[in-house]
Amino acid sequence: MTTSSVTPRPNGPAALFGLLAIVAVISVLFSGAITLRDMVVDRAHSRWPTTNAIIERSAIDLEHPFSRDGGGTVWYVDVALRLQGGSDPTHTRIMSASTREQGGSPEMRSWVTRHPAGSTLPVRVDPATGTHAELLDAEGLIMERHVSSDLVLTGAALFVAVASTLLSLALRRQTTA
Repeated sequence: MTTSSVTPRPNGPAALFGLLAIVAVISVLFSGAITLRDMVVDRAHSRWPTTNAIIERSAIDLEHPFSRDGGGTVWYVDVALRLQGGSDPTHTRIMSASTREQGGSPEMRSWVTRHPAGSTLPVRVDPATGTHAELLDAEGLIMERHVSSDLVLTGAALFVAVASTLLSLALRRQTTA
């Protein structure tokens, strides 16, 4: 007579926490990759030379990106700059991330008020293109990369992954005991 040992499959809470652990591990990998990318980009941009730019236009603009889907308006800071240096002036634009808050966020309005047309603004300039620039004074504006937020999200996902794995294993041992 042949006997076989069958390992029972986890069910109920153990399976649910196991599934949560899998999703959390995928989240850790994804957010970790984004964090690493943002860190590499930040490091590369920190090596760009800095210069002063003259603000030609600083305003909060609106856009209707969802007009086909029934509406929606977003506001963003739009800054037109003339980069100093070289024999020919170079013009570029920098736009912040958008918000749905009517007229832009208070931080956006404050930034635009502090940086009127005609004033100078320190920027980093991409030496490869000479036209791509990023603000050194972006306080209050939401820009593209957020390494500190990325790290918080990665840490939270890692915590959930470890906690749900431990809970799943504990519940599985409890049901098999």
